[in-house]
Amino acid sequence: MILGRLVPFAAVVSAGIANVFLMRSEELKKGITVFDEDGEDKGTSKTAALYAVGETAASRVINATPIMVVPPLLLVKLQKTRLLKAVFPQRQQIGVTSLEEKFHNLKDKDGKKIEYLEFNRGI
Repeated sequence: MILGRLVPFAAVVSAGIANVFLMRSEELKKGITVFDEDGEDKGTSKTAALYAVGETAASRVINATPIMVVPPLLLVKLQKTRLLKAVFPQRQQIGVTSLEEKFHNLKDKDGKKIEYLEFNRGI
């Protein structure tokens, strides 16, 4: 159940990492400019490019984590609390007269008129 809630996170992170490596593949092939502390160009480095692209990819994971991991994990915990279950029941009854007319004259397996139906409200 918990892993299922993290599937969107995995998808976003995978897409973000793939995007970084695809969009910056030329930098990995040719290198990026490195500078001294005075800002003077000292040439291009493939190693520096690998660090730069890798750190950018890692930042995609870090940036997505608070919004895509914390809330789903909190919801898993909250759904187990009595208060949340009482306030928001997953299954709820509704009178057939509150539904469309096609439900008004339904009968159960014994031929008795059905007064209420249930629906899954969802979480």
